[in-house]
Amino acid sequence: MPTGQYVRHRTPLADRFWPKVLCIISTGCWEWQGFCNAGGYGRIGSGPRSQAMQAHRASWLIHYRYLPDLDVLHHCDNPPCVRPDHLFLGTDYTNQHDSMAKGRQRGQFPKGAAHPYPGGKLRVQGT
Repeated sequence: MPTGQYVRHRTPLADRFWPKVLCIISTGCWEWQGFCNAGGYGRIGSGPRSQAMQAHRASWLIHYRYLPDLDVLHHCDNPPCVRPDHLFLGTDYTNQHDSMAKGRQRGQFPKGAAHPYPGGKLRVQGT
């Protein structure tokens, strides 16, 4: 090895993946305990420097030994879940259709005060 160069020996993906997984008995999900993005999806380093992949895609790769050219979607609708039998493959269209079928699509609820969740819109009485 040339002088002054540092060669990093990367720990295999599976060895970095499993310590960050917690089995949740009540839901049956295997939840990612490492870094999660704003949407709740786990992230794990997948290459040199700052390359990262979604944890549920890493789970698919570890369990099925290939990474598809499709989206990896959740049957359980739990973003941090990495349990392989809770995952399935699909396209953007499949994902949108699944979301609408489960009532998770934006725009399905009325806006403002008619929204079913409390605090959907604040109003000052008398205005």
